[in-house]
Amino acid sequence: MKLSELLPIAELQDLCEQFTALTGAVTAILDLEGNILIATGWQDICTRFHRVNPGTASRCRESDTVLATRLEQGEPYNVYKCRNGLVDVAVPIVFMGEHVGNFFTGQFLTSQPDAEAFQAQARQFGFPEEEYLGALSRVPVFSDEKVRLIMGFFTRLTNLIGEMGVARMKEEAAKKELQASRQLLQTIIDTVPIRIFWKDRSLRYLGCNPLFSRDAGYSSPEEMIGKDDYQMAWAAQAELYRTDDRAVMETGRPKLFFDEQVQSREGRLMWVRTSKIPLKNESSEVIGVLGIYEDVTDRKTAEQMLVEKNDELQRSNLDLEQFAYVSSHDLQTPLRNIVLFAQMLERRYKGALDSEADEFIRFIVDAGKQMSSLISDILEYSRVASRKEALVCIPAADAVATAMDNLALEIAETHAVVTIAELPQVLAESSLMTSLFQNLISNAIKYRAADRLPEISVRAERMAPDRVLFTLADNGIGIDPVYHDKIFEIFQRLNPSSDTEGTGIGLTLCRRIVHRFGGDIWLESTPGSGTTFFFSLRTCP
Repeated sequence: MKLSELLPIAELQDLCEQFTALTGAVTAILDLEGNILIATGWQDICTRFHRVNPGTASRCRESDTVLATRLEQGEPYNVYKCRNGLVDVAVPIVFMGEHVGNFFTGQFLTSQPDAEAFQAQARQFGFPEEEYLGALSRVPVFSDEKVRLIMGFFTRLTNLIGEMGVARMKEEAAKKELQASRQLLQTIIDTVPIRIFWKDRSLRYLGCNPLFSRDAGYSSPEEMIGKDDYQMAWAAQAELYRTDDRAVMETGRPKLFFDEQVQSREGRLMWVRTSKIPLKNESSEVIGVLGIYEDVTDRKTAEQMLVEKNDELQRSNLDLEQFAYVSSHDLQTPLRNIVLFAQMLERRYKGALDSEADEFIRFIVDAGKQMSSLISDILEYSRVASRKEALVCIPAADAVATAMDNLALEIAETHAVVTIAELPQVLAESSLMTSLFQNLISNAIKYRAADRLPEISVRAERMAPDRVLFTLADNGIGIDPVYHDKIFEIFQRLNPSSDTEGTGIGLTLCRRIVHRFGGDIWLESTPGSGTTFFFSLRTCP
C-alpha cells in the first residue's frame, strides 16, 4: 500500500500548517520515490533563490540525498547543514517495521547568520542582494534546545503517523473484509433455492431475495422495500400472514416449518413450508421478523398422489385377499367331493378295472389332496394379511411347545432331536407365532440329510434394547446361496420334482408373519451342512 493511501493527508496538512504558523518551521512529508505529499511554510530564501538557481539547487538536492541516505541506514533522525547555509532535519516514517517515507523540517538557522557570507553567496550566484538578504532576515533562528524540542515533537509525530497508517490499513482491511462478507451473504441470499424476506415492526418489507420478489409480483427486491403484504400478489391472504408475524414479534419465539398456501403472481396457489423468527438488533430488541419459505408444491402433489395410490393399493390388496379367501374357501367343498368320490372309486373298483385305471384313480386322489393342502395354505396366508388384532406380550416358549405338539408324529418318525433354549416374551399373536415355529421346524425335518438324524436348535438373544434375535438352526441338506431370497417368494420350491411334500407357501407365510410382528427374517446356509434361519421380533415393554 502506498504512503499516500496510509495517511489522512488532509488532516496532516492542516496540522503541519498550524505547526508552521506557531513555530515558523517548515514541514514536508515525502514518500521514498520523492513525491511530496505535504509541504508547509517553505522559506522564500529556498523557494525563490536556492531551489531555482542551478548552482544552489544542486546543493539542495545534495542535502536531500544526504538526509534520505542516512535515514535509510537506520538513523532515528538526521540534522544536516546544507552548503547554502541553512539547517535541514529529516525523521523516518516507519510502518510495521518498514521505512516507507520521510518527514522533513528545516530551512532554519541555529545561530545568527553571517551576513558577509550570505552577501558573498548572493554575488556568487547573481541573486539581488537586497531581496536575498531580506529573505534571509525572515529565516527563523532556533536555539539548540528548541531544535531538540522540535526533534522530539517530530519523532513522536512520525511514530504517530506510523500508528495512523497501521490503523488506517486495519480499517481498510476490515472494510474490505466486511464488504466481502456482505457480498458473500448477499450472493448466498440471492442464490439459495428458498425464498427469504425480512420486515420491520410495522410489517413493511426491508428486503428479500429475487425468488421472493418474483413470487410477490415484482421484478427486483429493491421494488419491494417499504411495501406491505397488501401490495403483494397474495393480498387476499395478507392478514393471515401478518397475524403470524405479529405473534412471532410479540412472543419472541420462532414459528418453524409449517405448511401454508401462497398465491403467486400468476395466480397459482402453491404450497410452501415456512419458518419465521424474530429479527433482533445488537441489544436483542425485536425490530422485525425474518422469514423463509420453500416451494413444496411438487412434494405436496406427490404426497397426495402417494396417499391416493396407497389407498388404491390397500383397497386392491383387501379385494385380492378377500377374493383369495372366498375363492379358497369355496373351492374346498367341490374339491372334498372330488377326493371323496375318487377314494370311493379306488375302494370299490380297485382291481375290477385294469392296472392303468387304478393308477389314474390314485393320481386323482393324490392331486386332490395336494390341491386341498395348497388351498389351506392360501387361506392361512390371506388370514395373516387380514388380521387386525393388536399384538400382545406372549411367551415364545409356549408357541414353540404348541408347534412341537403339532409335529410330534413327524418328530417321532424321523427321530429328530429338537433343542430349545430359554426364550423370552415378545410382542406377537399366539396362533401366528405357533405357525411361524411350526413351519420352520417342519421344513428342517422335511429337508433333512439322508445320512444323519435331524438335529434342530432354537435360541434367542437380545440384539437391541427393544429387539430379540431368534435363531433356528438345523443340520439338513442346506440351501445354495443363490436361492436365499427366492425361497421366501410364494409357491417357490427348490426341488419341485422331489417327493418331499409341500406347497411352497410355508416360508412365504413365515416372512409375512414376521413382518406382521414388525420384524425381519433371513437365513444363512451351507449346502450339505445345514441352514440357520434368523428373525427379529420386538420385546415386551
